[in-house]
Amino acid sequence: MESALIVSPSEKETAFFTELLNEASIHRIASQKSVDGARRIIQKQDFDLVIVNAPLPDESGEIFSRQIALKNTSQVMLFVKSVIF
Repeated sequence: MESALIVSPSEKETAFFTELLNEASIHRIASQKSVDGARRIIQKQDFDLVIVNAPLPDESGEIFSRQIALKNTSQVMLFVKSVIF
């Protein structure tokens, strides 16, 4: 695994995921704060892993996660708060 996209509205959580990925030797990391931004960047390049930290400002993140998973080009991890789960 070489590349990852973090979709998270929180700078703190983006930093946490970035550190975690760096420890796993994943250094090509992009981040976006919304699904809209993530969709734009995914159209330009593929990622091995997409981390979605939901909810996001423009949608819950569940539909977006399912769409990415159905394309079979990326692994997807969807993180939600326990009250949403």
